Amino acid sequence: MKKELLHSCLELIDYINEIGFLPLLRIGIPGWSAEEVVDEDCQYTLLPNGGWEWPLWEWKGSILQESNCAYGKFFNRKAAFISREWWPDFCNYRRSIYSYPEEGSIEDTILATLKSEGSLITRELRIACGFTGPKMRNKFDTYLSRLEMGTYIVTENFIYPYDRHGREYGWGWSLLTTPELLFGRKECYPNRTPQESRERIFNQFKKILPSISIKEFDLLLKQSDKNILKTILFQVFCNQLYNLTDITLTKIYATKKCHEKINSRIISSFVPICYYIKHFNY
Repeated sequence: MKKELLHSCLELIDYINEIGFLPLLRIGIPGWSAEEVVDEDCQYTLLPNGGWEWPLWEWKGSILQESNCAYGKFFNRKAAFISREWWPDFCNYRRSIYSYPEEGSIEDTILATLKSEGSLITRELRIACGFTGPKMRNKFDTYLSRLEMGTYIVTENFIYPYDRHGREYGWGWSLLTTPELLFGRKECYPNRTPQESRERIFNQFKKILPSISIKEFDLLLKQSDKNILKTILFQVFCNQLYNLTDITLTKIYATKKCHEKINSRIISSFVPICYYIKHFNY
């Protein structure tokens, strides 16, 4: 990973184009995020007047406009940049995992609305799709996240409101669109099979993350609704449970003693699976 810290938006653009894949903020893989490769002057800073500065956050729109890279919740439902060079392969493989939404589904309606309008900020899209009632924002965001993970929606730019002095303020609103509208259909369907795209991406990841194993790579690239942390915890948990007695397994399942380490809902689902693994060598 990057040894020398970056100091400007242009340097970060060059770095994204160099490595191809870069999360915005930390996602658990040391050194692999924009947050970790920029110097402290680019980090989030609270000001004496109660405001804040965060150059890295403010660069997002400029990066998208100047580099034409893709941006969205691509890894563990966390935001990341993908260079235009690597977008076709990433899109090709990820869509082989996330099938296109069924006709008439909510996700299909969201995509149809975006295609009709061209681009909308999240709030406008939510209203256009009828998610206007109480607690609808989180529900709508869940659908959006899945569509972004499936590479069906990307962020085109960021829109900021202005104060009475004409200055931008706030965290900004994502201006959403489809990659077909933003990059063109050919950029989403390269002349390769999904498996060929996967191999190309894996070779690139071995360059930028040399210690990554095939298993870890697949967890990162294939992940759908389960995040990396829960998957890793599950693997560790299975390894520990494999040597436990049946009585101990039953006690864990009945009392959920491990809830301090892992969510009890996960325990109640995984312990029977571990029991099955233990007895049937699945």
